[in-house]
Amino acid sequence: MNTQEKIEVMKAYAEGKKIQWRISGCKWEDWTSCDDPIWNWSRYEFRIKSEEKYRPYRDTGEMIEDFRRKVGMGQPSLFLPAIWIKANDGFVSFISEYGSDCIWRATCQESITMNGLFRNFTYLDGSPCGMKED
Repeated sequence: MNTQEKIEVMKAYAEGKKIQWRISGCKWEDWTSCDDPIWNWSRYEFRIKSEEKYRPYRDTGEMIEDFRRKVGMGQPSLFLPAIWIKANDGFVSFISEYGSDCIWRATCQESITMNGLFRNFTYLDGSPCGMKED
């Protein structure tokens, strides 16, 4: 890695981006997240963690299937999962109803499209309300 590449990694860290590290020369070793790097470039390799990309769900069926997978639920057709979401302003709501392409927030009795859900909400763990792209 040249000096300019090292500066880019350190600059990204200063801007709040996630950084990963591994022991220099260990190509077999997985990259590990690094919250407080010690910039020892002769001993370690550092890189900017690639950001995962998400898209809005196509419909509520895809949303429910994705949520079940994330939390380790099977696919029983007898019940829907209890899903809580958090708005960008921090307000937490329970999804009370599902349409084919929208959901309803119980607290506000407000309909939200899949695009609106993706842009304005996260799940309670902070993960996006959208489908991870490969």
